[in-house]
Amino acid sequence: MYSLSFIASPVIGYFMINRGLLSLAGAQSLAKFGITCFIILASSYCFRGYGRFTNAEYKKFLKILLNTKKPESKHTARQQLALYDFEFSSWPVDFYWNETEDTLDRKKFNNIYNNSDGSFNLFQYIFTLPLKIARYVVAHYFARPLIYPGSIKMLQNAMAPALNDGRSKLIAKGGWRAKLKAEDGNEIDSMFIDNRSNDHGNGQILVIGCEGNAAFYEVGTIETPLNDGYSVLGWNHPGFAGSSGLPYPIAEQNAIDVVMKYAMNRLGFPVENIVLFAWSIGGYSSSWLAMMYPDVKALILDATFDRITPLAVERMPEIMTSFTQSVVHDYFPLYNDEHVKRYSGPILLYRRTRDEIISTVPYDIKTNRGNFLLVELLKSRYPNLISESTIEKLSMFLSAENIIAKQAIIATLEINYKNCEMLMKSYQEENGKQFPCFIGENYHDDDKKKMLIFLASRYMIDVDVTHCTPLPKGTFQIPGVV
Repeated sequence: MYSLSFIASPVIGYFMINRGLLSLAGAQSLAKFGITCFIILASSYCFRGYGRFTNAEYKKFLKILLNTKKPESKHTARQQLALYDFEFSSWPVDFYWNETEDTLDRKKFNNIYNNSDGSFNLFQYIFTLPLKIARYVVAHYFARPLIYPGSIKMLQNAMAPALNDGRSKLIAKGGWRAKLKAEDGNEIDSMFIDNRSNDHGNGQILVIGCEGNAAFYEVGTIETPLNDGYSVLGWNHPGFAGSSGLPYPIAEQNAIDVVMKYAMNRLGFPVENIVLFAWSIGGYSSSWLAMMYPDVKALILDATFDRITPLAVERMPEIMTSFTQSVVHDYFPLYNDEHVKRYSGPILLYRRTRDEIISTVPYDIKTNRGNFLLVELLKSRYPNLISESTIEKLSMFLSAENIIAKQAIIATLEINYKNCEMLMKSYQEENGKQFPCFIGENYHDDDKKKMLIFLASRYMIDVDVTHCTPLPKGTFQIPGVV
């Protein structure tokens, strides 16, 4: 009811004014109504409290919960507490962001989105103040719920049975739920499944899953690597399910940072054994983390965009284009391309060929923003292969609607993938595998096109599914350096 009232507050306010409820007499009526509601609510809490007090199982649970606060019995009580599911706000904190020495330079890339020249004009500030206020209101009350619908409590309540069921299944598989305290005070709900004891070896690698804008670890990406025997660590965005706060960019950064610290310093995984696996908008937090921790084993981006601005503009009226761009720039600069250009480790992109969400024109592969993310990645890593004609040919290749159309382009250019691979291997043996890679400095234009399309096929895998369909079994793979 609170969520409904909040959303409908403008209508409720209009109704109250028309009915005179804001007058003295109306205020008295509202006060009586408020007292009645308080009595009903207080009575409900009293009945619930009595029911819990007389319930033997609940008293046993409460005793275990209180024991987690006693140093002498904390470890044993915490293991017993894992058998219960209850309001996460009462869950004890398992890990704090500052438990270990922090050597991460968080200010290193602070200015990558800053286009300001640093000057201040008082007249201009006063003149644009109403527009700034409007952007603030839209960003916090309209844009955020649209960009991250999973933070809306009504949606979470509707999904509660599925989330509880999914969490129970993960715990039955050996999952360990933990509360992580981020730098900004948000409490992050996480789930870890340890497969290091498995014989096939994949368990030594930890896959950290980063969910989409309406997804949760209980029913999200970690199921895919889990089925392949990897150790997995899932977490929920701030404001999603058990996690507190709201999913603004800085909160996302703090959340994924404490998850990474927990993985390395508490769970014991070296950074070179950690893979970041993201779906959709989760690409923001994972690509930011890869930029900050460049020694991670790999970054895998599934159905992810280059930047959110074109998607936001396309879904708003044309007359609001400039306003929408300003709101995104000021409050939601989810620019994944800026992150991947500053990460030089192994990376793999999955593109959904029938994606209806991250394509500006639904189901149109030419408008899939994953194409633009790949182009920016290749530009930063292989500058000598980039020209107007090579990018044009690459765009044509990425716009091919099926494998037959792709093969036709490959045949026309006479691309031999084995030859390209040998050329790349030879260059790396002489010059190393660092980026930017300057291969192609003396290539003819056609040879540059061949190499660029070869690289595109190595960095991106097409999957013939829609946006919300789980990756087909056997598709998941961890890339090496191309």
